[in-house]
Amino acid sequence: MPRHRYADSRITQLSGLGNVDEKPTATDLLKREVLRFLASDKPEVLCIRGKWGVGKSYSWEAFLAQAKATKGGIALGKYAYIPLFGVQSLDQLKNALFENTVNREDIGTEPSLDTLSANTEAVVKQIGRKSFAAALEAAGFKSAAQALQSISYLSVSKQLICIDDLERKGKDLRVQDVMGLISYLRERRKCKMVLILNEDELGTEREAFEKYQEKVIDVSLLFAPNEEDSVKIALGEKPVGALATLAEFCISLGVSNIRIIKKIERLVLQVEPLLKDMHEAVLRQSIQTLTLFGWAHYSKLDSLIEYCRQKLGAQFFGVGDEDKLTEDEKKWQGILDAYVFTNIDDLDLTLLDGIRAGFFDEERLVRRAKELDQQHKTLTSQRDIEAAWRRYHDSFDLDDQEVVQCGATIKVRIPRQSG
Repeated sequence: MPRHRYADSRITQLSGLGNVDEKPTATDLLKREVLRFLASDKPEVLCIRGKWGVGKSYSWEAFLAQAKATKGGIALGKYAYIPLFGVQSLDQLKNALFENTVNREDIGTEPSLDTLSANTEAVVKQIGRKSFAAALEAAGFKSAAQALQSISYLSVSKQLICIDDLERKGKDLRVQDVMGLISYLRERRKCKMVLILNEDELGTEREAFEKYQEKVIDVSLLFAPNEEDSVKIALGEKPVGALATLAEFCISLGVSNIRIIKKIERLVLQVEPLLKDMHEAVLRQSIQTLTLFGWAHYSKLDSLIEYCRQKLGAQFFGVGDEDKLTEDEKKWQGILDAYVFTNIDDLDLTLLDGIRAGFFDEERLVRRAKELDQQHKTLTSQRDIEAAWRRYHDSFDLDDQEVVQCGATIKVRIPRQSG
């Protein structure tokens, strides 16, 4: 028999995320502060800190895009985004500042040769072609690139700069050097600086960061969204269709890692077209399964997956004696009970294999889904027959013509059986 697994009723209450009458969440207040920061041309340093996967960078880009779409939302005319992953020296960081700078209207597009060429041309105009050529000539051919980089760095002024992934910088780049450069760009170049990091991953350099942050950082914001905020950021204010269902299940399961939500979203968008012509319960079950196993797989909770396979197989009815469960198993069962995930069928196992492999066996998936689709349609027909019979049996007013009409409707809806 098909299962009817639905999240609890609190999902309906949470579906109106973003209602103007709701009390602002911590993420709403953080967003408000970021938008205030962007709309001002005052040189200052903003720090956004939080754990891995909560969506710091993703949210920063979303807030930046919103500010760009608002008249006067971004005060400064140029912007550079610098991820520090693998950057080994201050010279590399300075070069990246110039190479990654785009005009305000180009925010949201990747820097290219065209933007680099435009930046170089602006530097040439600023210092004069003769002076620029003289500087290159004095440096010598082998050092021409270095001379260009040095001169270009001097052009960085009065712009918005975001430095991301401080904890992932190269080992030869020190935290105090980065903090010193940030302070210099704010004080001497009148730049607005944004620093994004996971301070828990700074290791031995966390002490250095804490030492300098009071002198360098003007506003420090902790980004720790709950599941409702994360869903809103990852899937939009008002997701529709399959993504609305995904939002419900992410909230029910308590998934707050935006990277994981986006990965599950990709899975749902792959599966949805294959199931669009089937009973709506088939897609809903698939999304619930993808959310649970996607979250477990990407969070490396293999023991939860194995618990589901062993205890919730189609041949089992419940988990048996709960007193015999280990502490971990009791924890998993508590999560599954709250999530209303009761058992596993062949469709669930097919989806799990696809998550683990990184791709779905579409032929197998459709075959399993059609089996479940047929079960749901048969069950629906049986319920219609029961409803029509109750209507006939319990009513003194139902005439023969109405009975015939009910029977005709039911007959059309009963799927043809094989054999």
